[in-house]
Amino acid sequence: MQRKEFIKNSCLLCFGVAAGLSLSGCGAIPIYKPTIENKIIYLDEQKMVVNKLNIIQHASLPYDILLVKNEKGFYALRMQCTHQNQPLVATNTGLFCNAHGSSFNLDGKAMKEPAINPLKKYIVTKVGQQLLIQL
Repeated sequence: MQRKEFIKNSCLLCFGVAAGLSLSGCGAIPIYKPTIENKIIYLDEQKMVVNKLNIIQHASLPYDILLVKNEKGFYALRMQCTHQNQPLVATNTGLFCNAHGSSFNLDGKAMKEPAINPLKKYIVTKVGQQLLIQL
């Protein structure tokens, strides 16, 4: 195999692997567009209970919020990298910064530098059938 062909095939392989990794799991997380009033996000618990992870989007939010359900209940993470404030991509295993390669686990802890600080975490309160996130 000639050098030029080797480089071409290697680049195609790397691109294919990277595309596969970046797409795995990201399409599976539902996006929810809630009501926000007085810096409080209002969510219907029935819609959130089905999924372990939900992405919260709203035009008034500078960054999306990842709503996480675990055995203790719900909490929310701002999808903003703590390294240089870039938006994060959520998968079923964590959050990733495409700008500089930082990664965070689903608890918000920085797992890979350059980010070292944890993500902003919001407490989720249950009131009746609604989940409230105070911004």
